[in-house]
Amino acid sequence: MRGWVTGTGGRELNRLAAYNVMDHVQTAVIHGLTDPTRWLSLHHDAFWMSYQPASRFWIFQGVEAVVLIGLAVLFSFATVRCIRGRARA
Repeated sequence: MRGWVTGTGGRELNRLAAYNVMDHVQTAVIHGLTDPTRWLSLHHDAFWMSYQPASRFWIFQGVEAVVLIGLAVLFSFATVRCIRGRARA
């Protein structure tokens, strides 16, 4: 999951600017002036969020498992070959 704030023109704000915007939003909400979405909209800002849906979880887990098992097998063969090479010398 990743979230970011965009300013006027749709460019992602740096961390300091994003904290500044979110501080203004929080202050406006505390004082009961408006809801966060409306405040951001009035100031031409937006908060975006990106995430991976739960349906992809097992696909990612399967791919990771295959890669890690493949690396384990590769390193096992390399270790056996290295040990056999030293035993002959």
